[in-house]
Amino acid sequence: MEWRGILGIIASLITFFAIIPYMRDTLRGATRPNVVTWFLWTLNGSILAYAQFTAGASWTLAVLVASTLSTAVVTVLAVPFGQRGYGVVDAACLGMALAAMAGWW
Repeated sequence: MEWRGILGIIASLITFFAIIPYMRDTLRGATRPNVVTWFLWTLNGSILAYAQFTAGASWTLAVLVASTLSTAVVTVLAVPFGQRGYGVVDAACLGMALAAMAGWW
């Protein structure tokens, strides 16, 4: 394995495990993530990972997949432990982000 692959694996592990303190604080109730925000980050990362995969990406894809998995875990944790109230701003941000992604697609 070449050095780029090794660095890609190391960067992926760092990226994935860097979310652990945030997850711990979420489970303890010290942090209350916004489901809409984390869902959009997960959706965006998924689209980017798919685009890189279809373009033939190599080890750079591993970092993006690790990041997307991290945001997905927080999204799942945000459902029971995150913010409970959502307002007009959250709905507007979700709508605009989804419209922008649809337009990009």
